[in-house]
Amino acid sequence: MEKEIPGRVVHGGTLLWHRKHSDRPLLDFSANLNPFPPEIPWNPDPSTLSSYPDDRYEALREAIARTFHRRPGEIAVGNGSMEIIRVFCQATLSPGDGFFLDPPTFGEYELSARITGALPVEEPGRARVRFLCNPNNPTGALLPAARVREDLRQARNSGGVPSRGAPTQSRGAPIPPGQEEPLRASSPRDSPGSFGPGILFLDEAFIELSDPAESLVEEEDPSLFVLRSLTKAFAVPGLRFGYGFGDPDLIARMEVLRPPWSVNTFAEEFALLAFRHYDRLGESRQKIAKEREWLEEGLGDLGLAPLPSSVNFLLVLLGEPASDLAARLLEKGILVRDCASFGLPNAMRVAVRNRDENRQLLEALSACLPCSWREGRGPGSGWARSPSWISAEGPWSPGSLMPSPWPASMSWWLHPAGPP
Repeated sequence: MEKEIPGRVVHGGTLLWHRKHSDRPLLDFSANLNPFPPEIPWNPDPSTLSSYPDDRYEALREAIARTFHRRPGEIAVGNGSMEIIRVFCQATLSPGDGFFLDPPTFGEYELSARITGALPVEEPGRARVRFLCNPNNPTGALLPAARVREDLRQARNSGGVPSRGAPTQSRGAPIPPGQEEPLRASSPRDSPGSFGPGILFLDEAFIELSDPAESLVEEEDPSLFVLRSLTKAFAVPGLRFGYGFGDPDLIARMEVLRPPWSVNTFAEEFALLAFRHYDRLGESRQKIAKEREWLEEGLGDLGLAPLPSSVNFLLVLLGEPASDLAARLLEKGILVRDCASFGLPNAMRVAVRNRDENRQLLEALSACLPCSWREGRGPGSGWARSPSWISAEGPWSPGSLMPSPWPASMSWWLHPAGPP
């Protein structure tokens, strides 16, 4: 019997593929990279490729430890944040365990958890692992550290109960009748990692471009794992380097599961230099905030409804399938992120870039959008920014811009005032 493998997660950052299939210059607003990264004096030496990397990555772990006031034994490294998510799930989840996440959020959490045989649960108290993206992708909303600590407390006290008795599929859909027993049987009670305190997997890949004061990166707790990414902060997606912080016992298990030499020599060299210039990301945050405000105003002038964001991208609500608008923008050389894979078919995500590039985005949108939107009858004409249409149940009606049902715990993500 073949093992069932979930489908791949859709991602942005498809610039190279589109360049191969297009004869026009392209601007990529689908990838959320720092538009103002610190300059790193990196001159890669090809002669270093003649030796294997140090698979213990001692120098790299020590540099990260100094930067974040942690111990090297609490630090995981990997070939991008994707590898760390996969290895973390392999180290913590067993078949039949429960995991919890609040959609819309990054799709790799669910895929990586399902690959281990874990199942989504509707209540965080029944989850072995709770995934939280802060700031969230694709909404850009940032939870305050106090709120995240509450989620950590709940994870710590959850008991890590496996999802026996009430397994669910994504977004709470019930497992079809007749499939419950095999799922329960695949999670024996002596399965390592199935019981004990739950774990909060906190993805802070974008927090360095938002507000690091809300980070939990310096907190040591056996029930907390914090993920970071050099890709976003230093705009080097081609190098692939991610890192994370957790309990030494968890890090040791992850090291056994991580493929040997997974961080290549060039990525390691760049990372070592980047951490020497880490404090310069403050300049990036200031510039991003200024450009984000300018872009938000420009989108609003076009009758669009960008949600309040804390980071270097905006989720924009539309009155039509985002795929249609994305296709029209591509004809004008602009790549945006159609958010259908997040469960938001009528929304798109756009990165914040520099002023000239942001202006080109607005010009392309102006040419692609209906004239009525610019005349005050678009999805951003008052209602989308007003808290009056938001409630714990959501503003759902036939033809609503957002999917139904929206989790009550997520209703504040659409509110300009932020969390309660």
